[in-house]
This record gives sequence, C-alpha cells and structure tokens, in this order.
Amino acid sequence: MAHVRAILLAAILAGHAGEEQIASLLSLHKRTMHRRLVAEGTQFRVIDAKCRYDIARQLLEHSALAITETLCYAEVSVFSRAFRR
Repeated sequence: MAHVRAILLAAILAGHAGEEQIASLLSLHKRTMHRRLVAEGTQFRVIDAKCRYDIARQLLEHSALAITETLCYAEVSVFSRAFRR
C-alpha cells in the first residue's frame, strides 16, 4: 500500500504519525487499513519503522537537524536502538 508509506513519510515529518491518523488521512478505519496491509503481506509498524529509518538515514547524511526532535524520539538512546533494528 504505497499510499500509506507516502502519507506516513509526510506525517512523521509533521509530528503526527499514529496509525489512527494515517488511516483517517486515507479515509479508512484503522482496522480496515490493518486488514489491507496484512493482505499485502506487511504491517503498519513495519512500514513505520522503514519510513523512520529512511528519514533518519537521509538526515544523518545531509542535515544538521536534531534527529531525535525531527522523528519524535524522546532520547538519543531510544533513536539509536530503533535505528540499529
């Protein structure tokens, strides 16, 4: 579901990237979005982790912005663990 990824990337950068918000932006119920993602062989949390990784990698390579603030991580250690995964 490419729409989920595209909307999620924008929502992460805007600071509101919860599963319910993304489903709402897609005009879907959270459960409907979940079923469609499972039918495609993925899950929201997998797409979310991949999007955050891609954004973090780009920020590390090309920016001096604070990654923890941009990606809504409370502490650098939490970001570091998530990035390694």
